Amino acid sequence: MNPSTEGLKDRASTSPALFNRCVLNWFGDWSTGALYQVAREFTNKIDLENSNYIAPDDFPVAYEELPMPPTHRHAIINAMVYVHKTLFTANERITKKGGRTAAITPRHYLDFINQYVSTSTTVFRQCSLSALSVLPQCSLRIKACYLT
Repeated sequence: MNPSTEGLKDRASTSPALFNRCVLNWFGDWSTGALYQVAREFTNKIDLENSNYIAPDDFPVAYEELPMPPTHRHAIINAMVYVHKTLFTANERITKKGGRTAAITPRHYLDFINQYVSTSTTVFRQCSLSALSVLPQCSLRIKACYLT
């Protein structure tokens, strides 16, 4: 059920799930601080560090307490918060044009973070495997250079 549209009360009162003592809770969106902390916790096991990273001058800050200049990890986490917050603006624009409104929830944010973590882990694993397959060839080339 979409709480941002009219008729939630009517749909909720006719829902069989509610007669089975299920609870419908709607808490609203999280603060930018909460979004930042959640993303930081979910990404703390993946390698996001890049010592060569330099933030651009026009770096968009979504989390007010972001350390400046941000590290690569902080910049990625800030970007996650920025994307989530931007969805609300896009949703408002679509609504004004007469389009359908979608509920944007913290669950969507968690799915977004999990997808990022999953994708980056897969890409890192693929890169590591391809690097490992090249190592024997590199070793032979190095030995050949030392022998000549």
